[in-house]
Amino acid sequence: STASMMLVAFAASALSFGGVLVKEMEVFGMVSTNVGFIRCLFAGIGLLVMAMVGPRFGYLSFIPTTEETGGGSGDSTWRRWLLAVSLAGFFYGTDLYFLYWSMEYIPSGFSAVVNHTQVFWVSMYSAYVMGERLSGEFKLCIIGALAGILILAYPSFSDEQVGSEKKSAGELFLGTSLAILSGLACGLYNISFFQVSKIARGLPIVCNRALNVAAVCLMSALTLLAFMWSEGRSPGLSVPRNLFPRPADYVVAQRELYLMAALLSFGVHIVGSLALSTASVGLSPSVVSMMLLLSPALAELWGVLFLQEPLGVLGIVGAILALISIYYGGTHAAPHAVSPSTRD
Repeated sequence: STASMMLVAFAASALSFGGVLVKEMEVFGMVSTNVGFIRCLFAGIGLLVMAMVGPRFGYLSFIPTTEETGGGSGDSTWRRWLLAVSLAGFFYGTDLYFLYWSMEYIPSGFSAVVNHTQVFWVSMYSAYVMGERLSGEFKLCIIGALAGILILAYPSFSDEQVGSEKKSAGELFLGTSLAILSGLACGLYNISFFQVSKIARGLPIVCNRALNVAAVCLMSALTLLAFMWSEGRSPGLSVPRNLFPRPADYVVAQRELYLMAALLSFGVHIVGSLALSTASVGLSPSVVSMMLLLSPALAELWGVLFLQEPLGVLGIVGAILALISIYYGGTHAAPHAVSPSTRD
């Protein structure tokens, strides 16, 4: 429905601010994987509190109980839910890890574009597993949206190469390969999370969306923690003192870092993920995945507005191409709906 698509667009807009905040936190000496860990951990804790407290005040109880859906009950349903949550959390944490790692070798804009090839994996799932019929127009819209985002990111790609160390062919290949892996992990995360929501309908309790997203966030945090420990790094959130040797400057920087972490976790991740989880019920996975391409497109625009990144005429053309493709793909070329029994 139009309302669901507008909610997905709102979720993509909220999540797109994450890139700006991550870049700002890196200025304070934070490693990207640490930022991802803190983001998932804080968001998971916040959502867990909302899941427990929300129903008492009459909100967040979005998913019907077993009696209302005729779903199964017992230990088997819980095991399926826990398995789906574990897979979704693992894939999301892996997605962030590979994405941030790839940015060490290739420009962040190009890495984000390759990461969002997730739309191809989700569309293949929708077509071959869920039986959706993807029209030629929809496929062209996907290609047009990705091409537009790539054109939009090109000015920052060129600017990043000025004055930087020239990357070897091996490093560029490694960075691109990591970005492709992050796109695959992102697609598998989206598919897994659709299963989380579907299975939650069969639980013998009222399992609201906040609990679903909280569980996935906490599993993602554990995944990123394992990656950090494998590299011998601690998961702390602190500004290196050598960046701000004066005590007063250090205190201010530390305060700003915690403020940005709070905005990233509570203002971006929670709002965006809850909106996306709510909207995805009425839409097919391929359409949701297509609409999420708004996120990297808007992230580039926020970089222009807030980080003074270059845009130019080419960037404007790319933005227009991406937005038109996403709009047309979501409203006019959307796949045929599948049976309600196979949809979340």
